[in-house]
Amino acid sequence: IPRGKRSRGVNKDGIKYYSDLIDALLERNITPFVTIFHWDLPQTLQDEYEGFLDREIIKDFKDYADLCFEEFGDRVKHWITINQLYTVPTRGYALGTDAPGRCSPWVDKKCYGGDSATEPYIVA
Repeated sequence: IPRGKRSRGVNKDGIKYYSDLIDALLERNITPFVTIFHWDLPQTLQDEYEGFLDREIIKDFKDYADLCFEEFGDRVKHWITINQLYTVPTRGYALGTDAPGRCSPWVDKKCYGGDSATEPYIVA
């Protein structure tokens, strides 16, 4: 979902790519374990919600997960919701070392914005 919301369109080429990849794994007797989120938030959702700071992102994430289940669930039985769950709030919103690079100036003067005392807890 390159524009962040299912209602804004689905990349059919992307669906085909992952469908073919899953089929190729299964043909080789490799069980696919699929991660739904691994540091790949569409920029439009970062811009619209400031990433995971707004609870409105939950319904878009659910739509994305539902699409994955609909398209691949007949072949994928093992799902990981978020890879590195601890690092998203800490490194992305407290330390500013990973996307979206938010933190307080007292943590790192290079951060473009954020509040290291509250944002990691909102995101978690």
